[in-house]
Amino acid sequence: MKKKIVYATAFFVMMLICLMVYFIPMPLLDCFDEEGQINIQVSEFGVDYGKPFIAPIAYSEITEEQKERIFALCSQYSYRRTISTLFSDGSISGLGDKVAYIFINGNDKNNHYITISSSGKIAIENKTFQMKHAQQFIDQMTEILESR
Repeated sequence: MKKKIVYATAFFVMMLICLMVYFIPMPLLDCFDEEGQINIQVSEFGVDYGKPFIAPIAYSEITEEQKERIFALCSQYSYRRTISTLFSDGSISGLGDKVAYIFINGNDKNNHYITISSSGKIAIENKTFQMKHAQQFIDQMTEILESR
């Protein structure tokens, strides 16, 4: 009887450890290749005089200084898995009013596509995650991109 309790307790502790590791926040900077090229598009959604609009702004010419500032900004943010990450296909619903699309073309042909919505949802490599303060991140990144 004591062996069963010990085994059940050990199993329970192992499951708790696995869950804790699964939900540990991951740094956003890990998604970027510092040697690669970055292209960013920020789209704003809204309604103007009763008509819906999408206002995309493409930032394809990013300077090295802006790139370094974006990397510094990304080092301050993290994202985490959710239960739905296991079953996600990278689609995001409930985008919010702004979405940032980040295209990273790495030198080793390792290309990444990241979508960050102001609602806090983020899609990386066809999986959906959660990001705290996503609206703030998009605003700060836009501010960096608009400074010359």
